[in-house]
Amino acid sequence: MSQADSDFARGELERILIGDDELTSLCHKHVKSFWPIEQSAGILVRDQIMASLRDKKPLSLLRVGNGEGNALSMTKNTLHPLQISTFYAEFLSQNGIPIPQDAAIKFCAEVRTALITADIVG
Repeated sequence: MSQADSDFARGELERILIGDDELTSLCHKHVKSFWPIEQSAGILVRDQIMASLRDKKPLSLLRVGNGEGNALSMTKNTLHPLQISTFYAEFLSQNGIPIPQDAAIKFCAEVRTALITADIVG
């Protein structure tokens, strides 16, 4: 991968995690490499999954989209009412079921941990 690709990917990680210095720091410590945002990244992911299966080693892959991004907002110490309403709107639109706020916060904390510890984040 070129330095430009690596710089772009690192910039995207920082953009996604904006406003959460602790999470950004933890992800930077765990991340082993940054892959290009293009079709060739799919080949790299495929190869890593195949190697993991062949070697019988665990592998964690997490795709970060709207739901996961909204989940991260619910892990703040102080929640703004708009963060809560945005989370619930996204959660309900994707899952169609309500969830109590304490369970939502626990779930979101687990999503945050998954992000920090995933082998592949896309």
